[in-house]
Amino acid sequence: MSCPVHKLIFAALTILIMACSIGNASASPINWRDILQVGVSCSGLPGELIFAVILNESGGNPNAVNVNGYGSYSPSTPEQALRYMYRLDRANVDIGLMQVNWLTWGRVYRLSPADLLNPTTNICVGSRILKNYIAEHHMTWRGVGRYNAVSHDKQEAYAYRIARTVQIIQKIFRRAEN
Repeated sequence: MSCPVHKLIFAALTILIMACSIGNASASPINWRDILQVGVSCSGLPGELIFAVILNESGGNPNAVNVNGYGSYSPSTPEQALRYMYRLDRANVDIGLMQVNWLTWGRVYRLSPADLLNPTTNICVGSRILKNYIAEHHMTWRGVGRYNAVSHDKQEAYAYRIARTVQIIQKIFRRAEN
């Protein structure tokens, strides 16, 4: 499933251009090669898997927040994201590229919501969490599903969605190589 990180650039641009057409992509420029390399270095997971989770969780927006009970918000700046979170005053919030849940993981990693809006921090923490779930579930796709959900049915649906996204990314890589 792995490929060189530099090839993720082409896939990132292609998929993010598609995401822009539906309004999900971040207005902030991201150096995808470097940011994905951080995730690979922090976790040892394949770049395509990390990228697939990012696309499914935040659409590539490093400022994305999902406040439990209120819904998702895709601001263009970290400051807007923080204002949204603090205005709603909820601890159960998923933050950033990999939608790391602050209520659960902020305390474990001793991070503030502002810390999780940093793409480098977010992808490192998110990819570590993902790796731990995969290991906990004996290196199966169920571990990928656990990253997003507790119930088996939701885990299965999420894992399928991520696997499908990985296949699309790999297809784009093959086209880029030709």
